[in-house]
Amino acid sequence: MRTGIRCLIVVLAVGLLATTAMAKDVPMPEGEVVLTVAGTIALTNQDGAFVLDMEMVKALPKTAYLVEDPWLGEQVYAGVTLATLLEYVGAPLGAEKVVLVASDDKEFEIALADALVYPILLAYESDGDEIIEGMGGPIKIAYPYNAYPEVEELYPPENWTWWVVTVRVDY
Repeated sequence: MRTGIRCLIVVLAVGLLATTAMAKDVPMPEGEVVLTVAGTIALTNQDGAFVLDMEMVKALPKTAYLVEDPWLGEQVYAGVTLATLLEYVGAPLGAEKVVLVASDDKEFEIALADALVYPILLAYESDGDEIIEGMGGPIKIAYPYNAYPEVEELYPPENWTWWVVTVRVDY
């Protein structure tokens, strides 16, 4: 009985997200694709995924915070939170994890619940400047260690993914 109710709730949540996502005009990238969101998502614009150029990424609500980057020291990073991106593409709340894929094919997992609770950034600016390729850009992950010290225990410095090219939503 409980399993049936859970399945019904998941189906209703996915349906609601899909309806919300379908109501949007689906933008297409005009420039070079810098980020692909794949996996279980409701909003797609290319082959079952949602691809974004930098202008599309920057059109999403921007968040900025000061953090002690374990590799680069104190930085003010700005970008879009994973939660904002996942909401935009209609990721179902029943998903378990988000997998970040770097340009070198390394993968790092973030629990979906953590992505929704903590302002984990897909950062494209550092101290007001675009993040260049040699410094982890154009998009890198930044964790809010200063504001939420417990995040460092969940996602140690090795998880600061540089040059994120894909965000995959998995069950």
